Amino acid sequence: MVTASRSACSDLQQHFGAKAAFLQQLAQQLLQAGGKNLLNLHYMSTEELSAILQYLIDADYYFPSWQELRDYIDGKIDLPVKSVVLTFDDCAKDFQKYGIPVLEKYDITATSFVICAKNGKEVLQKYGDAKHIDFQSHSYNMHRPGGTIGHGGVFTALSQEEGVADLKKSIDMLGSGEAFAYPFGDYTDTCEAAVKEAGFLCAFTTEYGKVHPGDDPYLLPRIRVNGGCTPEEFARDISDGQEPTEQQTEQ
Repeated sequence: MVTASRSACSDLQQHFGAKAAFLQQLAQQLLQAGGKNLLNLHYMSTEELSAILQYLIDADYYFPSWQELRDYIDGKIDLPVKSVVLTFDDCAKDFQKYGIPVLEKYDITATSFVICAKNGKEVLQKYGDAKHIDFQSHSYNMHRPGGTIGHGGVFTALSQEEGVADLKKSIDMLGSGEAFAYPFGDYTDTCEAAVKEAGFLCAFTTEYGKVHPGDDPYLLPRIRVNGGCTPEEFARDISDGQEPTEQQTEQ
């Protein structure tokens, strides 16, 4: 798993001229109560999200499609050095209520990985026509306990056949199967094989790091951005040569 060390990013610019930084749970859930924002590792205020999106606009970042990402990994194309994909896990109600309108305001498209059995139908009914959110699979019903490794997600305890059946059910519901996020970040070789068989272009773990050409497209890292992150900190975290802090690597 390639992480964002200084030397790795320098080599990337020299040889490929591009990078793709992936932001896990930039604002996994946005919640306002009593006029105050509740912040922790998983919460970000709308003001903080707005400031980060404005930074991406001002810095002229490019937002590649999933096919462009896969072609970049496969060495078929270069991407601009300032390339980023925004991802939000779970598509929680607070993200739907507060996060999606912010994306619309700044005219930036992001991806939300949906737990289909939990809220897939509701999400599609409310936001199926939304232009600034791309719904991809966080599994149909594998975001639950039942495994014995990692964070205990059930996906790691299922057969490849069972995993493929769940994944295809999520694709059928969402009408899209380009990208996948492993529930809880847990995976095994069998899980990866199931994701490939289901037909996804790429899949994401919760490992910290940037994506490089030649990476395994089904075990991609992301950069986690937590509540309280300023635009300056955000710019540092997605720039070249930065190591993750202890807080960023917490799962």
